[in-house]
Amino acid sequence: MSIHVDPSTWHLKTAAKDCVGFGPIPYKLVEGYPRGSAQADLAEFQEQYIIQSKDLINFFIESFPVTTKISDTDWVYHNPRTMPGSGNSLFTKKIDFEPLEGSKPCDPFQVDTGWHGAAVEGTYDGFLKLTITYDSTGFIEVSADAGAEFLMVPSRGKLQWINSENDTDVSPAVAAGQLVDVRDIHIPITKLVPQTQWKVKIKQVTWEVAKLIVDGCRDKLGKINDDTVKMLMNARFGTVLFVGYSLSTTATWTVAEGNVEDLFYQFPTEMEFEFLVKDVGDDPLYDVGLMPMGHNYFFRPDKLRWEQLVRYEAATQIKIYEYATLSTIAKLNTLLNLGDV
Repeated sequence: MSIHVDPSTWHLKTAAKDCVGFGPIPYKLVEGYPRGSAQADLAEFQEQYIIQSKDLINFFIESFPVTTKISDTDWVYHNPRTMPGSGNSLFTKKIDFEPLEGSKPCDPFQVDTGWHGAAVEGTYDGFLKLTITYDSTGFIEVSADAGAEFLMVPSRGKLQWINSENDTDVSPAVAAGQLVDVRDIHIPITKLVPQTQWKVKIKQVTWEVAKLIVDGCRDKLGKINDDTVKMLMNARFGTVLFVGYSLSTTATWTVAEGNVEDLFYQFPTEMEFEFLVKDVGDDPLYDVGLMPMGHNYFFRPDKLRWEQLVRYEAATQIKIYEYATLSTIAKLNTLLNLGDV
């Protein structure tokens, strides 16, 4: 056995209890570590530990847990172990393990030393070395792509030209600055509608949570927000259209025995949500800021302004887009404990 290893002298321990309830896992930090590199938007660090072989599986489980609760919420996601002292900003990316240099082989999976093993005492070393790689990749990504949609505006109606020159080749002559009625109905007129496409990607929810999220999404597809969506830079009432979502899941080495449903419960599932934000200003019928002109506002070419379109059924006003509370999708307003920004 190596001279490094007397677990009773190790004061460093992992934060969580191991899977069989014997408390945090003790470890010894190897000389020369931690080490790593950092940039403005990316960091990668490494630590080397010596642990007891019997703790390897529990260390894996703690480093890549099945689920972890999001603060102040009631559903869970996969959350790798963080590097001690990193302020929960560096997550376990990979773990390599090997026997101590010059030592006997190790048997961390108890192939030859378990209940059915036949190994003679002293055949295997009771310790091994871990190399843990951490990076700054989190479990959520938010992206925005601002642009505009070309809207073809009919030229019929009460549109007029503002004459820019003195035109004497027509009768009667038209002076500069004079208004002239538009007579040609085929003039190509375009107007840009400003829009922002937002995508929110959650990388590692559990399959069970994904099912809950999908259940909550079904009746919100194609609807617009009846509340402020903080995750989308405080997008205002009526300006966010829920376009759709996608999900994918992959079987991993962490899958335990059981039926298909049990297996999927442990699969890390990636979900992506797509929203379209349209905000063309404030409705002048209301005080400033009270009624944003969002998806239920359409360009009225004869008046060159944005107005709502409605219809009535049994004296009930119905708008083109229905409203829904979109911030409850995947808990967008609480996912990162966001406040007003």
